[in-house]
Amino acid sequence: MDTILKQNDDLIANLLKIQKSKLYEMHKYEQIMNMPAKNVHAYLKKEFEKPTKVLSKEEEFQEIVERERTKVKNEAAKVIQRNLRRFVLKRKHKRVYQNWTQIDMKEKAELIEKISERLANQKVMPRTDLQVIKTKVYKNFLFSLNL
Repeated sequence: MDTILKQNDDLIANLLKIQKSKLYEMHKYEQIMNMPAKNVHAYLKKEFEKPTKVLSKEEEFQEIVERERTKVKNEAAKVIQRNLRRFVLKRKHKRVYQNWTQIDMKEKAELIEKISERLANQKVMPRTDLQVIKTKVYKNFLFSLNL
């Protein structure tokens, strides 16, 4: 019975090693998929030269947990940045809107005064009738034919 238990323990240990190596290979595959094509050859050469580090079950678990924590932190940071950007833009738009719409009565009076001065100083273009323009063009046309 002891020999069977020992064999089972050996099989379980081998199974754990296979699982670790599979996880490492999957991790390596994901890294290769995410890196630029020009860096793949150098990465594979480096991986072939250095021996793979075998992690214990607890170390592997801690590494996976740490990876998940950093992933959650990164997502939370993205959400915070997005919301902060929205808040800042809303505040900026609100400030601009207030600056444009809420003008003091004194300033409004000054602006209206400036506008009225500009309008008073402008020369009004003389308005001529369409018929008068047509007769002038026709006279010029007839004058050019006589030459």
